Amino acid sequence: MVTGLYTMQTGYHEPFYSYCDGYKDSIRKPAARVVSIEHSTPANDNSNTHIVHWDAANKHSFVVNVTYKNGRFAIVQKGYYYIYSQVTFKESNITDKPYTSLCHFIFKIKPNGNGEYTEKLLESSQSKCQLQSQTSNSTSYIGAVFYLAENDKVQVKVTHPEKTTKSPHSNYFGLHMI
Repeated sequence: MVTGLYTMQTGYHEPFYSYCDGYKDSIRKPAARVVSIEHSTPANDNSNTHIVHWDAANKHSFVVNVTYKNGRFAIVQKGYYYIYSQVTFKESNITDKPYTSLCHFIFKIKPNGNGEYTEKLLESSQSKCQLQSQTSNSTSYIGAVFYLAENDKVQVKVTHPEKTTKSPHSNYFGLHMI
């Protein structure tokens, strides 16, 4: 799937659809993808999860008509969005506990009076047993269509962020309006 083009003139990655015949800038649909996990911060919800912070400045990342800050995309135009994320965990049976559960989530955060209301949209959970090879990678991909209102935010959380790989090709988070 092609989602962006690199232009030699500007050195900037622009979404592929900006090159379509007859396309007008005024009707760009919101779309974004950030890659490569920079770091994570513990979630303040007693869930033992960590909020993933992505490298929005990476040459494979782009953000159009959406904002990205502190691991969250903020929606500026209501509508139906395909939201997706992939995270790759690296396991080592030499040092890891034998029955570790690796979880990957996408959450929606809605403004709610004086605070925020958080709703889990998607979850992937993988349990590892002792029968694996000495080291292995485990990839989790989740994605689906959801209605998002203006000012809604979405973010990715994981358990065991220390086990995530650092590759921009195997870790990403994105959305686009359909």
